[in-house]
Amino acid sequence: MTADWSHLARARSLLFVPGNRPDRFAKAAGSGADGIVLDIEDAVAPALKSDARDNIGRWLANGGTGVVRINDQSTPWYDDDVAMLAPWPCAVMLPKVTAPDQVQEVLGRLAPGSCVLPLIETAAAALEARVICSVPGVARAVFGNADLGRELGVGVHGRLLDGVHGLRRAIEPVSLALGHVPLASFVRVVHGGPGHVPNRYSTPCANTKSSSQTSATMNDTKTSTTIV
Repeated sequence: MTADWSHLARARSLLFVPGNRPDRFAKAAGSGADGIVLDIEDAVAPALKSDARDNIGRWLANGGTGVVRINDQSTPWYDDDVAMLAPWPCAVMLPKVTAPDQVQEVLGRLAPGSCVLPLIETAAAALEARVICSVPGVARAVFGNADLGRELGVGVHGRLLDGVHGLRRAIEPVSLALGHVPLASFVRVVHGGPGHVPNRYSTPCANTKSSSQTSATMNDTKTSTTIV
């Protein structure tokens, strides 16, 4: 089975949906975002991860699409997450990547034609960005502003993006030189509730919904979006 992940290279917005809310999958897919991310990681409590995994497996088996953010390789859920995805070519967002062998390992366990979006969200990953992005099968990298900011001692609110912007600028030429599109970045736009980041921190691009338009789309699904 051949999978075409070129839409991920062009995506300007990715809508995150908790894997334990299958009632939101179709709604998110029809929201107008360029793609959806079915999340088994941060959006799902430990007690609900098994249910989230089952929900996502049924969605994919029935022809649904989406990037799947799995739990990182140090967690007790990683093996089951990967096993659930193994029957189909799929796009996996891999958290806490610090070295290329982590990307190679997950690709070796997925169906041929799968791809990985490594999350660059630690200082170690930033230093290894070139070799991580060089692994065949990497569709694009994702820059984890919040986790990296916390590791660097920069608060989630206030000047978070200012604090990590220089590091992103240093990594982005690596991604471009290797033939990837610019890094995707997490920008929280969560209906003004906990985790909300003011619009001035968003980075809307041409042909992309503004952060206020995206927030309006998000009000019903109550998840967050990635603006590239």
